[in-house]
Amino acid sequence: MKNSWTIHEVTRACGVTRDELNQWISRGVFRPSEPTRRGTWRRFDWRDLACLSTMAALRRMDLSVSAAGRIVADLRDALAQMDEIGERQGLFIIATGHTRADETAQLVLGAELPTEMSAAESAIVVDVASVYRGALAAISERQDKLLTMDEEMQ
Repeated sequence: MKNSWTIHEVTRACGVTRDELNQWISRGVFRPSEPTRRGTWRRFDWRDLACLSTMAALRRMDLSVSAAGRIVADLRDALAQMDEIGERQGLFIIATGHTRADETAQLVLGAELPTEMSAAESAIVVDVASVYRGALAAISERQDKLLTMDEEMQ
């Protein structure tokens, strides 16, 4: 598996525009893992892809950019403790209003979701593992098509 992707790859896979992502970054709503250095291309790692695909999902739920950004900031903090999202792992970000005072949302495993949901009057839930895998598959599919096209041209 590739360790990082370009802005074009991640925006296409997550269904956001390059301008949207650049605006989110400049406003501090979305922070990539690696800052850019003068003269280098911005690269995005697996945590960035998981966070961006989750942010896109939250925006499709009509959450404001700032609210989605706060949830994704909590997601990024939780993902910092992980090496990867497992192939079969059910991983959800849930914002209920009943989390600790210093967090907007919490990351829960699939088995914990019913318990967390039953305690909430209302909740916003995104299947982080699913949106991440979907974005990763979109990148892989696009790369496969490009390789096939390149081979056909030779």
